[in-house]
Amino acid sequence: MGFFKFLDRNHFSCTNCGKCCQSGWNVAIRPSDVVKIEASVAFKTRHKAGFTPIVLDEGQHLAGKNSNGGCTFFTHNGCEIHRELGSSSKPGICQVYPFQMAVTPDGIYVSLAFSCPAAVAGFGLASESYEQELTTLFREPLAEATYEYLRTADTPIEWMDYCQLEKQMLAELSLTLDDPVSTLLQWACRVIHPQATSEELDSLYDLAFNLLPLFATSSLSAIENRESNEARQEFQERLIQAEGVRSEHLGCELPAFTLCRPQDTITREAVSRYIRQSLEGKRLLSGPTLATRLLLLGCGVALVLYLNQALTKQIDDGRFSFAALEKAFEVVEFEMITHGDCMDDLYREYESVLVKSARAL
Repeated sequence: MGFFKFLDRNHFSCTNCGKCCQSGWNVAIRPSDVVKIEASVAFKTRHKAGFTPIVLDEGQHLAGKNSNGGCTFFTHNGCEIHRELGSSSKPGICQVYPFQMAVTPDGIYVSLAFSCPAAVAGFGLASESYEQELTTLFREPLAEATYEYLRTADTPIEWMDYCQLEKQMLAELSLTLDDPVSTLLQWACRVIHPQATSEELDSLYDLAFNLLPLFATSSLSAIENRESNEARQEFQERLIQAEGVRSEHLGCELPAFTLCRPQDTITREAVSRYIRQSLEGKRLLSGPTLATRLLLLGCGVALVLYLNQALTKQIDDGRFSFAALEKAFEVVEFEMITHGDCMDDLYREYESVLVKSARAL
């Protein structure tokens, strides 16, 4: 059994677009690399120019940022740390991205974050081509991990039971490409109420479907307005109402929220690949519960399709635009899915409403 488990049909090659370097993310630097970086020409040049190339924040070293929020070590020539000191001296997250790891009893499953444009495109080297680099970065023994998973907040699920459930979901995925959001909600309802009759599942699904716009728009308003509850509420109300609202985060007008389906083959294939690798990459087990992650993924895919449609109209008058699809995935994947801890309470609430309804059936 190999240490890493790579997914079929997952391909990636860095295009040096620099979007991750200019994203504004907080990038931690390992203590062992701080001295080496501080001795570099790249560091000294930026320090002399008045920048703070490495910031100490609550005991953690972080890469400094320039005026637009991007990494101070990134230039039009790419990463200056990489150029001067080599790839192995870059912060660990920079070496790993866009790979996502899920530690399981069977090994470490490797998937891709769709906040990376190259991951959305799905071209390049097969993921297993990076096994040697990843092995160098991840040397901790699997025996140190704990494997406790939750179906819902008060119901555990065993590893083998999850694997069987995942197999069933994957078998259904290829048959439901035209309406992925409904499929994800149906899966969430089955997870919440596995003994339900067909009629009970239909009733639970109707509730989940009717609630989705509320939770999806709440997520988008939280992304847009991190600080002000009043601004979030106003933004959400305008998203739900007919007039829509302007998004400063995206730099475009957003129409009233509607549930959309994939309108072209490229979008349909990208969304299907995204859902498949979320399943096969065991990302649904990242918590807090399996039901919560399915509901989060359902709302995430709904927002990808909605934002893609809104951005497409802005960018290319309604015709397919890869730039629109890429941006939609970037927002949802980074702000909701990959770094979605801030969304946990919201989607626990979504799960809780459905669990209470299931118990009353």
